[in-house]
Amino acid sequence: MNRVIRFFPDDGNPWPLWETGTEAYMQTPEALGLSLSLTNELRVWTDFWLEHFSFGWDSPANHQAHLDQAEILSSRLEIELSGIAVVAFEVF
Repeated sequence: MNRVIRFFPDDGNPWPLWETGTEAYMQTPEALGLSLSLTNELRVWTDFWLEHFSFGWDSPANHQAHLDQAEILSSRLEIELSGIAVVAFEVF
């Protein structure tokens, strides 16, 4: 069975990376061996979410920008975790 890394931002985890079926549920880019460039982009994306989402988005434009970037990051995660884990894209 492949590892499953769920990809979504949430309060309580500074990274949008969650591993199903493990005690290390909240994952870090370092623990997953992600590149520095992807790590930096994940930080910017998560910070954007923290700034613009609180019980809902502050604007439709920011929500769409978040979703557009999430698709790009999800694809990059799939590439970098290929052979290691399956990425479950769960962005809202």
